[in-house]
Order: sequence, then C-alpha cells, then structure tokens
Amino acid sequence: MYYCPPNWPADLNLYYWNIPKNASTLIREMLNLNPKNFDSILSFTILREPWSRLKSAFVMGIGKKYKCQYSIKQISDWLIKDTSGCDVDLMVHFIQQSKYLEYRPYKHVSIDHWFVMEDMPSLVSFLAKIWNKPWKEFKVVGDSYYPEHFHEVYDTWLNQNQNWAEDWLADDIELYTSVIQKGGHGH
Repeated sequence: MYYCPPNWPADLNLYYWNIPKNASTLIREMLNLNPKNFDSILSFTILREPWSRLKSAFVMGIGKKYKCQYSIKQISDWLIKDTSGCDVDLMVHFIQQSKYLEYRPYKHVSIDHWFVMEDMPSLVSFLAKIWNKPWKEFKVVGDSYYPEHFHEVYDTWLNQNQNWAEDWLADDIELYTSVIQKGGHGH
C-alpha cells in the first residue's frame, strides 16, 4: 500500500512509498493521527537492511499474526518452488524493496527523502520536524517475537538456501548500499 493521493486526500502533497516490514506501523499511525496539508510536495520512503527484512518476514510468517499456522519450510516452498496455495497477505512481505519502488504509482514524483530503519533517530527527527511535534511524542515500537528455536531453524534454512537468498536480495542489497553511501537519509 502506498500512502499518497488519492488515498490520503487530507495530505495532498504527501507521498510516502510504503514497503512492508519497514516501519509501516509507525508511519501509518503518524498519518492517521496527524493529518496535515503540506505547502510543497513531501516525498519519502524507508529501506531496511535486506537480510534483516527477510528474517523479519519469516518471523512474522510463523508468528502470532498468522496464528502460528505456517512453518519456515512451508514459507520457503512458496518462495522458492511454487506460490500456488500461498497466503498472499503474508507473501507481500517478501517482495523485494526495489520492486515496490520500481512499480510504485506516481513515478513522476521523485523520492526526496530516503531513510533506513537502522537509523531510526533520523527518521523520528524528520517526522517530528515536518509535523512540528516534539520527537518524544513519536514512539518507535517493534513487535517482532522470535519463537523458541527460531534462530536455529532459520539459520539452517538460510545455510541451505544461501545462493537463492543472495540472488533474491541482490537488487535490494545494491539499493540499500547506495542509500547508505549517500548518508541514509534526507538526500
């Protein structure tokens, strides 16, 4: 989902390109609680270190959001072998970040501000400035829950599928590295 016109008519000059697993909850809460019209176009997106994002998507997939009904093996089979019968709502969290941006609507609007989740203070400072609120009002909440034995099972899966994962994440690693080299925010 992209949070930009016409989805957010109160924010006619706001373009936020959402990528699942990249502070979506924080931004969605900000947009819902603090609708604002901007005098000029404000556009931004948030990237996440690709390996961390992949792991987080697996955690979400086997966790409470999906009632613990999926296993790492089942999700892996959907990703690598065959997507038939997959939980589409879950699988959108595995789509590469670069694809979300490549196929975003409103491509005529450039992304002026790039943030990385690993530098949340910069993001929170930016949000506080544009919404003219003290930064302490913005709460960054992570809800990842790592079930018992998750790391062991995930690491085994990753070791067995390292080549696939490297190929799958290659464009995201390149994009993320590029943003980090440019300062990770505000460029």
